Amino acid sequence: MLLNFGLPALSKLTVVIADLVGQENSDDDSNSPPPPPPNIKSLPAFTKDSSIRVEGTTRPGFTVSIFFNDEKVEVLANASGEFTSSFDLSKGENTVSAFVTNNDGQDSSKTQTFTVNFDSDPPKLEIITPTNGQQFTGRTKQTEIQAQTEAEAHATVNDRIAIVRGDGKFDFPVTLNEGENIFKIKSTDQAGNTTELELKLNYTP
Repeated sequence: MLLNFGLPALSKLTVVIADLVGQENSDDDSNSPPPPPPNIKSLPAFTKDSSIRVEGTTRPGFTVSIFFNDEKVEVLANASGEFTSSFDLSKGENTVSAFVTNNDGQDSSKTQTFTVNFDSDPPKLEIITPTNGQQFTGRTKQTEIQAQTEAEAHATVNDRIAIVRGDGKFDFPVTLNEGENIFKIKSTDQAGNTTELELKLNYTP
């Protein structure tokens, strides 16, 4: 069977097809996936610095929303997709996360939350035994330095590593030479703060 269409009918058919195509394209735009979250460069878990710089990458021209503690800052990624922003740290824990918004107004999911601990206080360090200036004689040329610092700290005696136990205590055996022996005992916490004490021991054969 043959169907004959006049010009008005063809015009209406063309309009209907155009509307369907336009609607399909519109649906494709609305169903486009959201952008991926930004890549944030690694942040230190502990620091003695009073500020940090949050840096990362995303697509050029995307808006990056950075959440620092209770503060929200928006920055625009440059032509290379890079972004940066600096923040003053509060004592203790600080949190950082971010998401991006593309040019169509779509938001990405949030990044993981980074935690940065700000600590500018030097670690506690105490020599338990022996006492400074203590005299050793005869066969007593070997002794042990016992000290107390913070748990998780890194300790050295004359630049040699001493193992810090879970309670912060550490022992270090030493052999004395004749005369004055000087030991530099140093503790470094996770943020990089240091405390150093000097211990002088005297030995007479």
